[in-house]
Amino acid sequence: RLIVVGIALSAFIMLAVFSVKSLNASKHSQQGHTIHKESKSGKANRRTSGLSMEEESLRRLVDLHRRDSESISMAGYLSKLGTIETQKSNFASAESLLKRAVAIYTKKLGRNRIEVASCLDTLIGVYMHEHRYSDAVTASIEAEKIYRQIQDADDRKFAEFLFRTGHVYLAAEDSKKAEAYLNESGKIFAALGMKGFKDVDML
Repeated sequence: RLIVVGIALSAFIMLAVFSVKSLNASKHSQQGHTIHKESKSGKANRRTSGLSMEEESLRRLVDLHRRDSESISMAGYLSKLGTIETQKSNFASAESLLKRAVAIYTKKLGRNRIEVASCLDTLIGVYMHEHRYSDAVTASIEAEKIYRQIQDADDRKFAEFLFRTGHVYLAAEDSKKAEAYLNESGKIFAALGMKGFKDVDML
């Protein structure tokens, strides 16, 4: 059991490491130096504009479907916007969007749906970033009930959820439950040949 937990914790540490490759400065002319700076900033701008373009498109779709604000399509747009807002650290906005998506999905499709669990999973990340560990635990419990009742749930996604839930309980200082979830996720990953274990998206 300690070995599995150790693997999980090691993976978490490795996932927390972020490496940045710096571009080589031009050694020939001022023009070359300017081109280098533009190239570097251009890549950053493309990454930023890509996110902004997606967000702009989604917000336009939300406006277009405003008359049908309770549709499943609307829930999908809100869920994606909630994810984007989470990535931008706009947690209050993200929480509002995700909760609206959960409400629509629940009303239209029922509670035990992967769409609801996915929104709750993202919402857990919002709570974790805001150090609202009690809320994160509550959302984790709700999402877990859904995942366990979905017969065709993806094993890898469920294992990733369990892995993240283990860290929710670590943050909430419940080491016994954290160990249980990390062990369970470890068993599933082992059954899958450990494929994708290092690629788990953290909170």
